Amino acid sequence: MPAASNDNPTAVVVDTNAFFEGRLTRSTLNSLSTMASLGLHVIVPDVVCRELASHAWEAYVDVEELLLLTAVDNRSIDQPQKIYKNFVSQIQASGAVIGRSPDSYYREGLLAQILKAPTASPKSGVTTGAVDHIVYMHALAASAKYSTVAVVTNDKALRTALSPRPGVQVFPDLASVRKGDVSHMRLPLQDALRALEILLSPEFKTVLAEKLHPSYVDQVTVVGVGDILRINDRQIATYVDVSAPYFTGSMEYYGHNVERWQLTVDVSSFDIEREGRIGTDPFAAWPPEVTTIEEYLATELSMIPSVLRPVPENEFVSDLRTPITYVHTEGTDVAFHIHRKQVANVLHSRYSVLREYGHGDDVFVDETQQTEILLQISGVAASKLLKGALATNLMNKALVLLS
Repeated sequence: MPAASNDNPTAVVVDTNAFFEGRLTRSTLNSLSTMASLGLHVIVPDVVCRELASHAWEAYVDVEELLLLTAVDNRSIDQPQKIYKNFVSQIQASGAVIGRSPDSYYREGLLAQILKAPTASPKSGVTTGAVDHIVYMHALAASAKYSTVAVVTNDKALRTALSPRPGVQVFPDLASVRKGDVSHMRLPLQDALRALEILLSPEFKTVLAEKLHPSYVDQVTVVGVGDILRINDRQIATYVDVSAPYFTGSMEYYGHNVERWQLTVDVSSFDIEREGRIGTDPFAAWPPEVTTIEEYLATELSMIPSVLRPVPENEFVSDLRTPITYVHTEGTDVAFHIHRKQVANVLHSRYSVLREYGHGDDVFVDETQQTEILLQISGVAASKLLKGALATNLMNKALVLLS
């Protein structure tokens, strides 16, 4: 659904030049922290962190001799990789998340730079646009998950490419991001839990299904709640993920999709006043083909409201701000905790499938990679998972343990 000019953003993607002179400062860290505390999903792409570290390394080289002469301990900053890791840690501590760039983003970025595509066009005769194009890809990915995305960049090519995109607002710096009433949008934990209890109830599911897919009410299931935000004293906005049947043009059943709907709901009656579909994820079940644990977690956790969204155990702040944590071991085990009590466990495995076939006297072996995901909840295990299974289980556990 296209964003109106006065829409409040629900996510913010930050480009390198949003930072003063392309450098990480206490002021910009405070800005990131403020936006995150307001309930915004602040995303700093990993390539932006690389550029910030590169600029810091250049500054370090300029003063390296002075640091040595003054006997300053430089062991934490004497290598570019150390600076990068330090910056990542500080940005994450602000409440922002580091947007990981898949290999496909790097391929597309390099190709765009070679072709001098608009998002990767040369600046002052210098062709360095691969990073700009990767930031562009992060912005598009965010716009598929969130209804309204603010992209903070002063890059002319990026502004030109992103401004016409539905649901995307572009701002030249962090100070100019339009917050509107966003400071009041994030519901306190207990208010969010009360809303979540209604949104996950069978009664609300029936009302929602009758409005969205009246011909297939029994086939519609709520599988996630992307977020719950206050619009004003009378209304809330919520992003509800539903599994719904999909039909081809010839009206043949083609399985279920996961649809994300933005709803405007009356805060007292929970009557749905306005709805709009903002995204569709093909196939409601996780496929047997290769699914990385990172992709699985990113999708499932995006279907949980921000006030409840699980964070790694080392990012725990408090029971009010980060009530659900998880531990991802070096293997494939991911354990989720509420009040230090384990409430869910995900096991992920990857294996090869060999298939022999003959052609004349020759025998050929075809090898494919597949994954298996096992979800354990209260001792009950399930594989061949539907999307949202982890999200809904964690939300239901939160309703029991946190209310």
